[in-house]
Amino acid sequence: MKKLYSLGLDLGIASIGWALMKINENNEVIRIEDCGVKIFRKLEDDKDGKLANFTRRTKRGQRRIRRRRQTRLRDLRKLLKHEFNIEFFNLDLSNNSPWHIRLKGLKEKLTKEELSIALYHYCKHRGFKSNRKVDDDELKKTKSEDSVLLSGIESVANILRDKDITVVEYLANKTDDFKERIYNSPDNYMNTFSRKMIEDEINKLLDTQVKFGVCNDEFKNKYLKIWSRQRDFSEGPGKGSIYGTDGQGSIIEKMVGKCSYDNEMRAPKGSFSAESFVLLSMLVNLRYKGENEGSYKSLTKEEITKLYNIALNKAKITYKDVASVIGKDKIRFKGLELSKKEYIAKVKAFGKDIQENKDEFDKYINKTLL
Repeated sequence: MKKLYSLGLDLGIASIGWALMKINENNEVIRIEDCGVKIFRKLEDDKDGKLANFTRRTKRGQRRIRRRRQTRLRDLRKLLKHEFNIEFFNLDLSNNSPWHIRLKGLKEKLTKEELSIALYHYCKHRGFKSNRKVDDDELKKTKSEDSVLLSGIESVANILRDKDITVVEYLANKTDDFKERIYNSPDNYMNTFSRKMIEDEINKLLDTQVKFGVCNDEFKNKYLKIWSRQRDFSEGPGKGSIYGTDGQGSIIEKMVGKCSYDNEMRAPKGSFSAESFVLLSMLVNLRYKGENEGSYKSLTKEEITKLYNIALNKAKITYKDVASVIGKDKIRFKGLELSKKEYIAKVKAFGKDIQENKDEFDKYINKTLL
């Protein structure tokens, strides 16, 4: 007689559990023949428990940020050499606090050396600029560190607007003319400033120095171009990087494959057209029947249109939405023989039965599987 077996696998990130069960012709389990587990090393960093590729990617990103910052500062030193004939590293910085120079430059004339120190300081501390796609207002509702940071920036922005002052004037008042250390704490980001705040102060300082004849508008535009320079994520790394595109299109295009039918670029899974197609396919294939009705029915064109319009304005379509569009209180979907309330009630009742008859349930399991 032919023996029948069923193999069950439990796949995890660090192990694979398996069980070989003997079954009969009706696919019913007779007994467990053997079982075990294969354990292997997780793809994680031993130090902090994070995935190794996450750690590599984070460090690679930090190297890029540091390299691009150094490039901006090098280009600024070249600009200062060309325009002012100043070698920045030869300047005496011991008695020239960049904070005091920035404050002074908003209303008084600076020397070219002082202006160079202030502009270099701006270039090293450009302010916070988010690259997130999520809306800042939505992020503020969370309890993450980023939400605290954004709330701090918003509070500072309100103070600057109400008092009509710049970042350096705000810090001068707060730290008693910079006598106190300027820093943030884990739950207080009142010393964090947005890129826009810093840019407004730079414009005010340079406009003042243009009026005094220390520099001109051409120099101002050249400086702001260097200061504000930031590579877009879609561009990817610069030339020479294996992760970049060498100027040939965007990094996104490099990661997108081509359709096997028409050889055109594939649409993103999260694109509007793709999600619309999935939604309409689900609605077209949906089958339902009302209470005491024998056969299942499909949605009409008008019902599909109404549900589609609801989906455009809501995060998800609920059972209640479908019932309201169909115009029936109790409906059953094909593949889900119970209504939502009935299904929840059955699950709760089953859990209660197991707790009340635990001994009998254990005996049944042992008898059936073993």
